Amino acid sequence: MELWCQGSSPDSHLLYTILLFQQPRSFSCFAVIGSTWLQRFFLWDKEDFSSCLVCLYYHVTTLTPPKYSTVSLVFLQWCREFPPDTINSYFCNMGLRNRQSYQDKHIFFSTTTCHEWQYLLTIGNAMQILAKSLNFCLNKYHVSALGYVFMPNHIHLILYFSEGSKRIDFMRDFKKFTSTKIRQEIEAHQPEKLANLVYQKDNQIFKVWQDRFDELYLASRELLVIKLNYIHANPLQDHWNLAKRPENYFYSSAMFYEQGIPNAVILNHYMDFT
Repeated sequence: MELWCQGSSPDSHLLYTILLFQQPRSFSCFAVIGSTWLQRFFLWDKEDFSSCLVCLYYHVTTLTPPKYSTVSLVFLQWCREFPPDTINSYFCNMGLRNRQSYQDKHIFFSTTTCHEWQYLLTIGNAMQILAKSLNFCLNKYHVSALGYVFMPNHIHLILYFSEGSKRIDFMRDFKKFTSTKIRQEIEAHQPEKLANLVYQKDNQIFKVWQDRFDELYLASRELLVIKLNYIHANPLQDHWNLAKRPENYFYSSAMFYEQGIPNAVILNHYMDFT
């Protein structure tokens, strides 16, 4: 692996980074790679380094929860070997928790997940509710959808915001409305699941979505395409097996990009914005 790293191009490293973090790995796997592998990023130009670091961080923070703590500790140990100003510089592009710092950014990869990862989005007309609500919010906040996929227990969106500060309002309204409507679908079609949604806090009784949403600022067209391909391939993964080809899955933007056919969500081509 060391020899392979020494002779490969930045594109190869980027591909390796993505593949490495697509599936949970053991601690020993990361230990073999070592911090010297990441330090080779400094031999590349800033755009290559930034793209790889963003991909690396995103996949670390979105791995299956049982692997999260182990992977994060290894990754943070690597980061300690980098100069602080370098880490701050390259991670300033990440839209994660301090969302108000990204008001001048426009394109984001956003993910929101059902409460406790429950499979709630295939109950009744939940998918149609998601599509209609998303279209409503797109129009209300003058946002463009560049890509999306609705999965049984989570959704991915690639959105262009003309004003970055509207992202919080957009997601708040979308999640609030769909939470009520999806709960009604559960009551009508699978009422036995309501017991798993009880969450009494303030005025809230049931909980459909997790509290927060995750997002990644897409700093380049290359990173956008990586995430677009990722969400289009999501339904094909072995543990889902929802379609044989990306464009065969209806609640996805793959059909729009592969065949030029619009479906449930109003979409814009990413090339019009990057």
